[in-house]
Amino acid sequence: MQQIPIEQGLARVLGGRIAHDDEIGVRYGLAEDGRVTLELPYAPFLAGAGERHIGIGPLATVLDSACGIGAMMALGFREGTATVDLRIDYLRQPSPEASCLVLTAPVDVGGQPEAGMVMMRAEALENGEKSTLAHATGRFIRRRLPPAEAASVRPAPPPATAPDYEALMGFVPDDAGLRMPFRPGLVGNGSLPSLHGGAVAAHLQQAACAALAAESRRPARLITAHFSFLRFAGAADTVARAVIERRGASVASVEVTSCQQAGRTTARGMFTFVWI
Repeated sequence: MQQIPIEQGLARVLGGRIAHDDEIGVRYGLAEDGRVTLELPYAPFLAGAGERHIGIGPLATVLDSACGIGAMMALGFREGTATVDLRIDYLRQPSPEASCLVLTAPVDVGGQPEAGMVMMRAEALENGEKSTLAHATGRFIRRRLPPAEAASVRPAPPPATAPDYEALMGFVPDDAGLRMPFRPGLVGNGSLPSLHGGAVAAHLQQAACAALAAESRRPARLITAHFSFLRFAGAADTVARAVIERRGASVASVEVTSCQQAGRTTARGMFTFVWI
């Protein structure tokens, strides 16, 4: 089967390029063996305040994008996909100002058209190095294409200029939890539109890290994140609320739920940290 170029496929399935990927500078490509590759060049707005390396939020976003685009390509861009479940194991942080390269491949394409799932795996590498930053596995539901194919690919927006990642995402703590205000730059599927699953994942992670930091002065490192996506997140603010399930001598576990309407959970995350 002849491969459809990624931009053309995204126009067919999503109505154009992925807005949030463009916002953070993701570059799409194909490896010689046909695998989808996503490159994330370093920029200050991808790092935490006072840091100089790509953070776990952007890593979660690019891993989710890589798996999602890889799933669509595995289906020949004849069906849409949506993230149902995503697990990320973080192995180490990137070197200062190093870019990241993600390679992804399908594990299984199951079920019937528009009624099955695609399982993907991905690996994030420090660009130019062989060392692995993170592994991810995800399941994506197969969905019907939008009613009409988009006529053209949406041009990329101007590069982001925020001083750090929290400022870029607009995370704001309030009485309800950690709020992520909606803006068009957070959109993943432009045909709905809905928020980028990777942006939702980054929001959940940030809420988990903030909750643990508020409860303990001991520094901790996130090692495993497991996301379940229950509903599409639409064009509205999203609030994430964290609960520390366990704070042991060696590890801590945090559960986070996010919602856009009271009583209707959009996504859920379970996070494992080790003390450092």
